[in-house]
Amino acid sequence: MPDHHTKCGHIALAGAPNVGKSALLNTLVGSHLAIVSGKAQSTRLPVTGIRTDGTTQYVFHDLPGLMDPRYALQQRMRAAALETIART
Repeated sequence: MPDHHTKCGHIALAGAPNVGKSALLNTLVGSHLAIVSGKAQSTRLPVTGIRTDGTTQYVFHDLPGLMDPRYALQQRMRAAALETIART
């Protein structure tokens, strides 16, 4: 009998600012979910997208760029990214 159980995995798109994480998320899910901009730090909060292929679901988390924070907003963005990585 075929296995009809749905499988699911979480993938964190983490890395340096302005390297294409948001564009990758949009391509992987086939929809414009995340802001794509030439300006660094466009993603300020994690964006989640889901792709389903057959019985497998992929949950992608587009995170703010991981950088050395210089001011409070960057500290909060980095903290949100690291918290999401810890959960995935």
